[in-house]
Amino acid sequence: MKNNLKKIDVTRLPARVTFDTPFGILRGMIAAGRLNTLAWHAPEERESANPAVTQDEDVPCYLALSSWLAGYLAGNKEPFPRRWLNVDGLSPATLRLYDVLETVPYGQYVTYGMVAAAMGSMPRAVGQLLRHNRFALVIPCHRVVGANSLKGYGGCDAAQRKGALLDGEGAQLPF
Repeated sequence: MKNNLKKIDVTRLPARVTFDTPFGILRGMIAAGRLNTLAWHAPEERESANPAVTQDEDVPCYLALSSWLAGYLAGNKEPFPRRWLNVDGLSPATLRLYDVLETVPYGQYVTYGMVAAAMGSMPRAVGQLLRHNRFALVIPCHRVVGANSLKGYGGCDAAQRKGALLDGEGAQLPF
């Protein structure tokens, strides 16, 4: 009987990257030269070491992300270049959401209602899309707040992290 299973080329597996920031642990995956995911994790999920980015094509993305993150933490207001994001397979609504979020400047915020109006959608639908943001921090979903409160944010310690990020950017919230 012939084995029809394909061998997995372990050198082609996505590189896992971890960043320990003042706001928490960010963990992501880079493959084929683009960032596939970036999400907040609990401190107890900290890995002992950052696995090496082994693919030559992944190194520029890793360096771009590392540099951007260092700049963001130092107060650099430049957005992360979308060319480094793997947006393949995302819905048109998600891509439109990302377009809208990328217009919200560092240190500013918008409400769910404002984003919904810009998208021709409803605030609840915006919240559902935000909940599935694959690129924490680099697609600034933390800059979307409720009309009277911070509201939700992905990951552990959600409201505290969202508030800390906005505070770190100098946003002046009315609540």
